[in-house]
Amino acid sequence: MILYARHAIDPSSLGLTDAQGRHDANVIIRSPEDRSVFPVPALVGQIQGNEVLLADPLQQIWDLQDLDGADRIEAAGRLREWLLERP
Repeated sequence: MILYARHAIDPSSLGLTDAQGRHDANVIIRSPEDRSVFPVPALVGQIQGNEVLLADPLQQIWDLQDLDGADRIEAAGRLREWLLERP
């Protein structure tokens, strides 16, 4: 999972520990200077009944492809199709 934050976050405050490298990480925290990753109006998802702000769908596609793996590439393709089919 990639977490985009508007401000720096201490991973230990989320119960996370540092990974040896990207290949060992199951959560990547990014605090981009380019705010275009945060869509306006906000794109909101639901996780266990809680609202979660989502990154721009194009950023999500890029992230999925960058993380690699057949399942992620498939998910990126499905997200791309959804994005192209939206009214």
